[in-house]
Order: sequence, then structure tokens, then C-alpha cells
Amino acid sequence: MINGKLTRVVRNEETNLGNLIADGINVKAKELVSKLIPEAEQSTIKGYVAIQNGGGIRAGIDQGDITLGEVLTVMPFSNSLVALKVTGQEIIAALENGVSGLESDQGRFAQVSGMRYTYDSTKKPEIVNATTNVVEQVGERIVSVEIKQADGSYTAIDPKAYYILSTNSFMAGGGDFYRSLAAAKADGRYYELYLPDYEVFTDYLAQVGTVNNATEGRIKDLKGATPTPTTTPGNPSNGGGPVATPSPTATATPAPTAAPQVTTLTAETLTAQFAALPAGSNELVIPLTSTTGGAQAVLPASVLIQQAAANPASVLTFNTTDGTSYSLPLSLVNGTALAAQLGTSSFTITVSILPAGTATLSSVNQAIAAQAGSVTLAAPVIEFSISAQAGNSSVPLNSFGSTYVSRTIKATQSLNPDNATAVSFDPATGKLSFVPSVFTTQADGTAIVTIKRNSNSYYTVVQSSKTFGDITSHWAKSAIDLLASKLIITGTSDTAFSPSQAVTRAEFAALITRSLGLATVSSGTTFSDVNSGAWYADAVHTAAAAGLITGYTDGSFMPNSPITRQEMAAILSKAMKYTGKSLNSDPAALAKFSDAASLPAWSQAAVAEIAAEGIIQGLPDGSFAPQKSATRAEAATMLEKTLLALGFIN
Repeated sequence: MINGKLTRVVRNEETNLGNLIADGINVKAKELVSKLIPEAEQSTIKGYVAIQNGGGIRAGIDQGDITLGEVLTVMPFSNSLVALKVTGQEIIAALENGVSGLESDQGRFAQVSGMRYTYDSTKKPEIVNATTNVVEQVGERIVSVEIKQADGSYTAIDPKAYYILSTNSFMAGGGDFYRSLAAAKADGRYYELYLPDYEVFTDYLAQVGTVNNATEGRIKDLKGATPTPTTTPGNPSNGGGPVATPSPTATATPAPTAAPQVTTLTAETLTAQFAALPAGSNELVIPLTSTTGGAQAVLPASVLIQQAAANPASVLTFNTTDGTSYSLPLSLVNGTALAAQLGTSSFTITVSILPAGTATLSSVNQAIAAQAGSVTLAAPVIEFSISAQAGNSSVPLNSFGSTYVSRTIKATQSLNPDNATAVSFDPATGKLSFVPSVFTTQADGTAIVTIKRNSNSYYTVVQSSKTFGDITSHWAKSAIDLLASKLIITGTSDTAFSPSQAVTRAEFAALITRSLGLATVSSGTTFSDVNSGAWYADAVHTAAAAGLITGYTDGSFMPNSPITRQEMAAILSKAMKYTGKSLNSDPAALAKFSDAASLPAWSQAAVAEIAAEGIIQGLPDGSFAPQKSATRAEAATMLEKTLLALGFIN
């Protein structure tokens, strides 16, 4: 119950819980975004507001101490916090969308903070074709929108002014038909704040203490009546909510999970097994028994370090009884560094292969639901991890530089690699990402999926099918469909890919980091024109950290400039070498281009290498056209060929 009514009231009117959640979003976003916006730009921001879709509030909260379990029941989707720089007109458009699903009890209704709005449910709603995303009827329901000021008063929204609107990642991506928010994100007016919504809410509850808030007239339905001005006081310091006295907040106790089956190998046993390997064999297979809680192996680090010194190519492969496996190259166990961190050279290595807990599985399902196209779970969600342990000290060993580690998951059904992929799940952001993976069909019809990545995380397999209406007869349709279904590329809208549009340097940085399955790097090399709040900032930092991209001599990266064919070839060459692939700079491959002599020295080797691999082709006139801008279709085709050449897809 909320306000004494059934929970779904959040889908059609203001509620106290909706206000509380929206206030928490607004307060946290203002705290974080105000630090990201350059000082010179601060004066152009006319207010901070927040929107929470009613469909994202799944339950009420009973009187008494608020537990984490109750919060997770209210907000089970683990969407991340996002802020957008939007115009007043874009806010009005968002609210018009929010009040256009009332008749069918849709979840798009906007609970708000930092503003109030009046609408008339007797007027025409906005109607959008769910297939084409085209507006078939312009909405006329929003009557007025007012922005809350620092003194608690309200002023009419300025359609041309800029505001910071915070919301969840689902809505920012266009979920629930919030097209104006998706457009702002696509325009780069986007700050990913990397906080799950439930954590934002619990932090705010801790600030508020005792919750006594009520509805405040933030949302009013005229229902055909003539509008009259109203004044609603509020406390500007907490986004419009009341002043409260802090009190202790209860913490939920997670439900117990089954313990993993632990297999411990002694130094004598492991040494004997290595000694028994056939001559020329680098791989030792260790079988592990799994329970519903998964499997773990505990190994003496000293033996692993000695074996790696004797044979740097040594690999330990752990096969579980439920069809999962993990292969650990022993060269990744840096004994000196780990001993320094643990304060002793006597430590163990624990390899864990564990099923995801209930909360994580729920978050994965919500991440799948937020994906464009048809995406379904096709395998268990497994957490792979490694740690070094000595006494009560533990050091994680989950990032492997440019070394790609293999692990396998058994799918529960037969899968077609064209519309299935392995993905990693990041609990911090609530996002799924493509990871390199190949599929092998077993005799029983199920699929074994081999995942290759240079870091550990949660992994699973999804079936996914995605296409676009503007590539029906396009020459690159198969490559575009494949990479879109594998969650590598996205369209310029939900229904359009724009294959002939040029690719920017920032966009290709994002594409190459996704294609390689690289874990996000948020710091490191900086460029003068890459704002930390830009949508592409992490992709550029990640690509630079891997040595895939460089900037210009003036310290800039020029993220919005179209990428040229020779620049793309250079990045693809670096990317393939990063994974350990050897390339041949074949002069004959370069000579086939009529304009080979015009290639600058810095790009000649890369173009020759990529051409020799058959990844990049010449134009119909026989030229390479190094300075020509690459199109989205060309980028998709070259990425597909690169992934196939690396054995990262099949």
C-alpha cells in the first residue's frame, strides 16, 4: 500500500513514496554532477530535477524500520543513476509521455522532484507506434511545468533553458517511450554516475532518518477543470521533502546460500600431477565437484609459481561436474607482487566458480529486460574469481592485462551463434556487455560456450535478435544484424542503423573496447577535449589504457571528428596485437591499392597487416582512400571480420 492505496497508484498519481525516491535521486545527482560540470557552464543550468517512472516502484513500504530487503523489493531492477543535460522543452516532452499511458496502466507515469506539473487527463495523449517509434498523435495533456527555486518557490519552466534531469538508466536509454531523454543521451548530454538506484535510495533514507513525508501537490490532474494557481512550500535542501530527525536505519540480512564444494590440493599432490604430465603437454586438468553453491579449488601458490618458472606456458584447467570450466595460465600468478601485498611468501590461490545469488540473478534479468530487441537468458549466471590468501588477508587476482583467459558455460539449449552471445554483468552499473565467445554444439543438442576475456566477473549467455528497418537490402546487413544481436553495436534509434553515416573517433573507441570485451577504465590518459562527463569518456580512457588509441600532438583526441579508414586500420591492427595475434605486414597486400604510395608512413604497416588478414578492402576504383571517412556499415563489417580472425566469435 502507498498512501493507503494499492501500489499501482504510482502509475497514475503523485505518491509519498514516489516523492521520496525522486528526491533521493535528485539530491545525489546534484551532489555528483555539480562537480562534473565546468564552472563556466554552471550558470547556464537553471535547475535540477528528477523523474522516477512509476513502473520502477514495485511495492510499498510498511510502517516501521526500513530494511534493505524492503528497498530491494521496491526497486528490484538495479538500474544505475544517470543525469542528462536537457532543455525545458525536453522535460515537457518527457512529462507528456509520462501522462500518456494512464488508460492502460503503463509504468511510464513520472514521479518527480525539483518541479511540479499539471496535466489534464481528458485531453489527447501522445501516441507512439511501438514498432516504428513514430509519433502518430501529438499529446496535449501537459498544462504547466514549474521548476523549484532555492527559496522553495516555483517559476515556470523555460523551454529553451538547460536543466539537469536525473533518472535511471532504463529511462535515459529511452525505456517507457522516453524519447526526449534518449535523444539527449545520444547527443552526448549524458553523465553516467555508476550508482544503483537502490543504493541511492538507501543513502537518502539514512540522511532523512524518520520518514514522515506526504504528497505535496507536485502532480495535479485537472480532469477537465480550469487550472488555478497553487503554491506548495518545500524544503529546498532535500529536493522538496520535509525536514526529518535522523534515526538508525535497519540493515537487511541476506538469505543464506548453499556453500560451494571445496577441493584442496596439497603441494605434494599438485607437484606429482605436474610431474606426471606427458612430454610436451602444458595443461593440467583438475576435476571439481559442484554443489548448488558451486565449486572452489584451493592450491599452494609455491607450486604454481615453481611450475610457471619451469614452463611459462603451463595452464591449470578446472572442470566442474555441472559442465563449467576455467583455464588459468600460471604466468598470471605474480608471486613476488602477491607476496609483497600479503606480507608473506606462504599463501594459497583459490579459484572460485560460483552461481550468482538471488539478488544478482534478479539484477541480470532486469538488465536483460532493459535491452533493445529480443533478449533472453540461455545459461546459468556464473561468477568466476581468483584470490590469493594468507591467514585473514586476501588479494583478488581478477585482471589479466592483455592475456585472455578461457572459461566455459554449458547452455541449457541448442544455440545459433548468429543470435546468441556470452555477456559479462557488472553489478556496480547493472549493465550487460558482450564478451568474446564461441559456441560448440554437443551430442545432446546443448551448447558449450567458450568465453575469452582478460578479466573475471559474472558471466552468462543470452539469446538475442536485433535488426533495423533501414538495412533490409543493405550489403552489410548480415554483419550489422550479427553485431547488434551480440550487443556490440547499437542503432541511431531503436529502428534505424544509419549505415551510411560517418563513424566518429569516440564511437569507434566505444566499438573496439566493446568488441574486445575490455573492462572499463575510468582514469589514466587524459585528453584536453574529452570531458569526464561525456558518454564516451570511459571508452576513450579504456582504449587509451590498452594502447589502442592516441591523441594529437596538442593533447586533444577530437572525439567528434569522423574516423578515417587509415585510422580505423591502425586501431584494428593494435587491437589484434593486443590480444596476442601475430600479423604480417605483407607488401603485396598494400600494393594492390592504386593509391598505396599516398599512404603516410605511420599507417602503411597497419593497413598492410589488416589488408593481409582480409579485414579491410579497397574501394570499387581500386584505391584505399586513407583519408576517407569510414561509415557505420564499414565499421560493422570490419569489426565482424576482426572478431572472426581472432576466434572471438563463430
